[in-house]
Amino acid sequence: MQDKHAGLASMEEATHIFGYRLVSLARRWRRFVDMRLAEAGLTDATWVPLMHLYRNGDGISQKELASRAGLDKSTLVRLLDLLVEKSLLERRVDTEDRRARLIYLTDAGRRQVDEINTLVVATECEALGGLDESTVLQMLNYFESIETRLDLALENPQQ
Repeated sequence: MQDKHAGLASMEEATHIFGYRLVSLARRWRRFVDMRLAEAGLTDATWVPLMHLYRNGDGISQKELASRAGLDKSTLVRLLDLLVEKSLLERRVDTEDRRARLIYLTDAGRRQVDEINTLVVATECEALGGLDESTVLQMLNYFESIETRLDLALENPQQ
């Protein structure tokens, strides 16, 4: 692959372009996945909270799910209401705080996630077509390193 950015004047310039391209890629990636899921009849954004519960474990609060999914709480509440109505999720009383409700996938929700996961994996393979395994693994390591640095910075904003 040709290095299109070899002539950048400085690390600062490269860093600025990196952030812009990363955000642009994430948006495009999301649109592509949404398009493929819509083609399969999964037309609403409700798959996002389902996937987060499946991948990261259910039995969490709405606040935690909103944080993980990158959704504001009011948007998430509407999505959860819809998913509960479709019997894909259920809210259970938190045994440690009876005022709180924890979110769980139902059996129907797990089956829906299996279908979504199959489509997402196929879509991601399509998007990554042409990249060899070592390149993808290297990129994942880079992402993890950046995520770790960002998590530390967000936990300690004064430093």
